Amino acid sequence: MSGFEPVQLSYTLSRRQRLVAHVGMWLHYWPGLLLLLTIVAVVVALAVLKSAWFLLILLVGLPPINNLHNLLAGFLQPLLLGPQQVEVTLEESRIGFRFGSGSDKEPTWLPLEEIVHVERFGDVHTLLGAGGIAINIPVTLVDARYLEHVRASRGPTGC
Repeated sequence: MSGFEPVQLSYTLSRRQRLVAHVGMWLHYWPGLLLLLTIVAVVVALAVLKSAWFLLILLVGLPPINNLHNLLAGFLQPLLLGPQQVEVTLEESRIGFRFGSGSDKEPTWLPLEEIVHVERFGDVHTLLGAGGIAINIPVTLVDARYLEHVRASRGPTGC
């Protein structure tokens, strides 16, 4: 897309915005969430009824094959850490983001081809990247043409 002008956004996500986006993404993939919770329930039931050794399955076997830690972290971070300062830079072929106010840290860059999903949850647009990277942007700050640019630039796995 020629003639694309980069945009830079700096904003604070509230606890509510972070939680709404997190819950929205998990509910969007509810079959996977249901399977995850079913596995945990079965293992806990086996631990209670048979042997506490079954809990080792949760500690050793489950984390590599699921995202339970991401589910829990997504709930705990907003509740414990509060609002989050975010800086996002959208360029023609990539998006950069960093968290924290006045951060001297370089932004993390993600090629737009690696954005696999763009969804609106409440008053937040969520851009989900490969590897579970989620970039949440308040609806009031992002113009529709930038979202269309991201959608048009996604790779073949984008939905």
